[in-house]
Amino acid sequence: MSLTNYILRCRKQAALVLFWITVNSLCLLGNGLANAQALTSLVTLDVQTFLFWCGIQLAVNLIWILQINYITPAKEKAIQDMDQLMRSDITRRLAQVDLAQFRKQSQEAYTSWLTYDIETINDMGFEVLELMLSQAFNILLGIVTLVTYHPSFLLTLTIFAGLMALAPKLFSATLNQRALAFTQKNEALIQEIHNRLGGFRLLLNANRLDHLETKILDSADNYAHSKIAYAKTFGNMMATQNGVSFISQIAIIAQAGFLYSLKLVPLGSVTSAPYFASIVFPSLTGFFANYAELKNCRLIFDKWQSLELSKDAAPQRAQFNQTLSLRDVKVSWNDQTCLSLPDLTIARGHKLAIIGPSGSGKSSLLAALLKEKNLQSGQILLDHWDYDELQRTSLQDLISIVPQEAYLFEDSLRYNLTLGVSIADQIINSVLEKLELMDWFNQQEDGLNSWIHPKTLSGGQAQRLCLARAILANKPILLLDEATSALEPNLRQKIENTLLTMNKTLVIITHHLSPETRAQCDQVVAFPASTH
Repeated sequence: MSLTNYILRCRKQAALVLFWITVNSLCLLGNGLANAQALTSLVTLDVQTFLFWCGIQLAVNLIWILQINYITPAKEKAIQDMDQLMRSDITRRLAQVDLAQFRKQSQEAYTSWLTYDIETINDMGFEVLELMLSQAFNILLGIVTLVTYHPSFLLTLTIFAGLMALAPKLFSATLNQRALAFTQKNEALIQEIHNRLGGFRLLLNANRLDHLETKILDSADNYAHSKIAYAKTFGNMMATQNGVSFISQIAIIAQAGFLYSLKLVPLGSVTSAPYFASIVFPSLTGFFANYAELKNCRLIFDKWQSLELSKDAAPQRAQFNQTLSLRDVKVSWNDQTCLSLPDLTIARGHKLAIIGPSGSGKSSLLAALLKEKNLQSGQILLDHWDYDELQRTSLQDLISIVPQEAYLFEDSLRYNLTLGVSIADQIINSVLEKLELMDWFNQQEDGLNSWIHPKTLSGGQAQRLCLARAILANKPILLLDEATSALEPNLRQKIENTLLTMNKTLVIITHHLSPETRAQCDQVVAFPASTH
C-alpha cells in the first residue's frame, strides 16, 4: 500500500489531473511573460505590440478560467476512485484475518481506518501531492524564465533553494510523531463516543447522562491537543521556510535592479523578476513543507499493513461423515487462564446439550470447534482428522453458529437471511414458517426486500432471524449458544422441537434445558465449574 500504488491503479484519472495542473502552470507563466512584454512595449511607445500582448494575456486568463472549472471535478473523481480502492484493500485485508487477530483492534479503530485515515490521506497525501506537482511546474518554469533573463539568477536561486530544502529536516521527526499521534487519538475518540452512547440506558437510569458530555469531551480534548501540537510544529516549519523565502525574493529584486543598472536586462525583466520570484520561492516553501507532510502518509499505510494475515496452511479440506471428538483439550482464555474441556464424541446427526455455570468453558468449546482459538494441548478430531490438519475456511463451510446476542445488518431482510447467497423464496419462506415468523413477515411491506432496522426488532424476533440464517446456510453442524434465550417458554420449546427434528448435528448451550428438550437429546453434558 502506497500513494504511488493507488495513483498508478487510477492512472487515467491521475493523468487528467496532471494535464490540468500543467495547464495551470503554463497559464501562470504566460500571464507573467505577457505582462512583461506589454510593459516593455509601452516603454518604447509601441502601442500595437502593447495591445497584442494585452490580447495574449486575456486569452491566457480565459484558458485559466476553463482550467479552474475542469480541474475541480477531475481531481475529486480521481480522489474518490482511489478512496474506494483503499477501502477495498482494507476490507479485503480484514477478510483474510482470523478472529483473534481481528479483535486486536476495536471496531471503532477499523471505522477510523475506513473513514478518518482515508480523509487524512486525501488531505496530506493526494491533495498535497497535487500541490507539489503544481509547485514543481511553477518552480521549473519560473527558474527557466529568470535564467533566460540573465544566467546569474541561477546561482542566487540555487543558494536559496538549498537553504529552503534544509529547513524541513529540522522538523520532520517531530512532525511524523505528531501526525501518527493525532490518528491514534482520533481512534480513541471514536471508541469513546461508541462506548458512552452504547451505555446510554445505564447512564440514564443512574441519572449520570452528564457523563456523555464529560467523558466524550475529555477524549475530544486529547484529540484536539494532538492536532494543535501538530499544527504548532508545522507552523514553526512554515515560518522558518517563509523567512528564507522573503529574503530570497528581496535578493532577486535587488539582483534584477543591479543588472538593469548595468544595462544587462531590459526594464520588463525588472518588473517581471519579482513576479517570477514570488512564484518560485513560495512554491519552494510549499513544496518542501508539503513533502514533509506527504511522508506522514507512510505511517498510516504501515499501520494498515501491520494487520497480520491469517496463515491457513493446513493441507486437508474438512469433511464430516462420522464423528466430532475432543480428547484432553485445554484452551487459553484471555491469553492467561487455561480451561480444560471434557472429552466428547458427537456422532453425525446427534444432538448434544451442554449445561454448566459461567466460566466452565462452554463458550471456549464453541470457539475451539470454530478454530477461533488455538489449543494449549489435546486434540479435536473430525472424522479422525486432527483439527490442526484441517483448513479453517473448509471448517466454516461445515459449521454454523448462532450466538446469544443476535446480530443483524441494516440491510434487506433477504440479505440478512442469505448473506448474498442465492436461495429460492419458497425455501426462505418455509424456514420462516418453521420458526413462527410468518405473521411478522406478512406485515413487511416489501417482503424479503424490506429493510431491516435491528433496533426496532424484539430480542425474540432477532434471535429467530439469526436461527433462520443459520438454517438456510445448510451446514451439517449447528452450534447454538443460548440461541433461544430471548423467547418466552412456550415459543422457545416449539423452536427447540423444530431444531431437534432437523437432520443436523446440534450442539446446544443453554441455561434453560427443559425436560422435553433433554429427552430429545442424544447426550447431555454438564460442564463443571472451572477451578483455574
